[in-house]
Amino acid sequence: MHGDPQIVQALLDHRADPNDMITKARVKEQLPKKARVLGIAVYYGNNDAAKLLLSARANVNALDGNSGNSLHWAWAGDNAEAVRLLATARANLYQKCIPGLDPFLAACACGSARAMTEVLVQMPTQTLRHGLHFALMFGGGGSSKTILQLVRARADVNERFRISTKETGWWLILNAFSLRHLVSPSRLTSLAYHHKGATPLMFSILNGSLEAASVLLAAGARVDIRNDRHNTAADLAAKILPPSWLNQALDGASQELDEDDVFFI
Repeated sequence: MHGDPQIVQALLDHRADPNDMITKARVKEQLPKKARVLGIAVYYGNNDAAKLLLSARANVNALDGNSGNSLHWAWAGDNAEAVRLLATARANLYQKCIPGLDPFLAACACGSARAMTEVLVQMPTQTLRHGLHFALMFGGGGSSKTILQLVRARADVNERFRISTKETGWWLILNAFSLRHLVSPSRLTSLAYHHKGATPLMFSILNGSLEAASVLLAAGARVDIRNDRHNTAADLAAKILPPSWLNQALDGASQELDEDDVFFI
């Protein structure tokens, strides 16, 4: 975690295991059971220590307790240099961690804009499917900076969210929270309840990310699309007492937002 290269080298010289792991989850540090030292190094931005571990043959594709590899931690820490380093070391760019996030979607969810840019360099054929949705599903990714980054990468601002039964983890989670909404509603359960067929604009409203909504509207997000529960973005916004500029945009009174109304970073 401290990442002092001299200490790491000294430990390796005394035969410390470059594939060592923690045995219990560390909730405060957000580290799962079996988090590997290589993943911990890149998560905290200690790239010199990571290079030493790789030179000692640390396994870039060793999995933690959530089935994530070292790349997931580089993305979670928004560590673009480590993404390049691990990709060169042949880390699996498509490994999915529980409940079904590949490293790119993990970067979207964490709002790791620099790492997202690097993955598109390393993986020019990377699909942007649901990138906006996962960025807006979690608090860390829903910033206007992250959304603007995805828009510039040509993510579809009018994509409708669809999770199949083959994507078991997310299908179970979203449907479970959708049922819970009928008993104990919250912002999270509301998003789950309305997720089927929802656009990124709907997700931004349901998650209260209004700055992201302004970016999406400026990028051409449509206001007439309905989700599978037959709600438009305006219908969902009515539940949160939106600001006047959002009401005007959703009602179609303004086809273009003024620059002062868009919260670009």
